[in-house]
Amino acid sequence: MLRLLIAVSLIASSSAHAGITEVYKSLRGNEDVNVAYPVTLDRPGRLIPMPVRVTWPAGEGPYPLVVFSQGALCPKNMYASVTDHWASHGYVTISPLHIDSESNDFGFQDLAGKDLVAERLKDMSYILDSLDDIEAAVPGLNGKIDRNRIAASGHSFGGQIALALTGLETLDATTSEPIDVADDRYKVAVVLSGVGQLPNMPEGAFSRYTGAVYSSGGTKDLGATGRGPVHPWPWRMAAFFETPPGKKYGLILDEGDHYYGGLICRETAGGLVDHQGLSIVRGTSTAFLDAYLKDDQDALSFLKSADVGALTENRASFERK
Repeated sequence: MLRLLIAVSLIASSSAHAGITEVYKSLRGNEDVNVAYPVTLDRPGRLIPMPVRVTWPAGEGPYPLVVFSQGALCPKNMYASVTDHWASHGYVTISPLHIDSESNDFGFQDLAGKDLVAERLKDMSYILDSLDDIEAAVPGLNGKIDRNRIAASGHSFGGQIALALTGLETLDATTSEPIDVADDRYKVAVVLSGVGQLPNMPEGAFSRYTGAVYSSGGTKDLGATGRGPVHPWPWRMAAFFETPPGKKYGLILDEGDHYYGGLICRETAGGLVDHQGLSIVRGTSTAFLDAYLKDDQDALSFLKSADVGALTENRASFERK
């Protein structure tokens, strides 16, 4: 059930921003972007209703859909710089606020016993179950979503969710048995600074992941999960380095960190604000979406042959397999 829509606003397209490097569509697109937040969904069995942020182009459509899963604990609306960019290039995006977000003001005791992976997976599938209701409730959105072209995306913990929805095995939290939780409505995955092997995955799970995936990371983007050792930066890109060949793309930022200096997820993350790094990720991830959700041959050619190092004065490298 869809309960409430608070606001709809329009963001005009603009390509100007300090530090942005022009790589494929790293500059903001020509589409004006509409934003609706919060659109609140009542998912059965959820601790509280689920607010989602919806963005969509002002044009006719229909447009492919990207559903974005936030990083662990991240506050609301901290990925607008990514999702609004995709919308400006012709995508509808929907971003749920998962129950572990600090914006929900839960303490550890409130979430005790909750399987947060399962909760997030349910959120992401319920959004697709509710598309008719979302379209009907949001002015100007009706008929804009192409239901056959959908990507799962996410940052950090959210990257694990995007991969699980597109075929990465996980372990049942009760039985510890391997389970397939994929939702075949999600066709491809876009993973920003994801995760590697975790205790809630079967050993070697990445070696059996065959989906099309874009993965990004940086050489200062260490795998600190709060438990156990800190992993070197390639751990964050297991979706590229540990998966078999076939429609896999990896973007590596020299000196890139987990939060781009506070541009996503954590405004207080510290470090240098990295508009350049985030722009390179936005551009190359848009190329992946164009190639695999829009069947754009120019985008596919870019993915397969572009010298991203030369385009970025060796700030970034782009690998494919």
